[in-house]
Amino acid sequence: MSPPDNNVPSRVEMDLQAHAKTLSELTLQLAEVKEDVAVITVENKYRDEKLNGITSLGRTVLIAVITLFIGAVFAFLAAGGFRVPPTP
Repeated sequence: MSPPDNNVPSRVEMDLQAHAKTLSELTLQLAEVKEDVAVITVENKYRDEKLNGITSLGRTVLIAVITLFIGAVFAFLAAGGFRVPPTP
């Protein structure tokens, strides 16, 4: 039979302190991760807004070019198109 261990309360206290330290470290790491996620979310939102602005501008320019092309085709047709003058 082994002798009773009188240091059980001190070992339990040391374990408790070690667990508390580990929990504190994990809490700090979680806070850092949450901060990183928040920064990334804000950056993504800003990028998406910027891309939407560029896309909107590109769409407007494309519509303007297509409209000008269609207008030029109709102007060409109204001016006679490919009409060849009669040969004498």
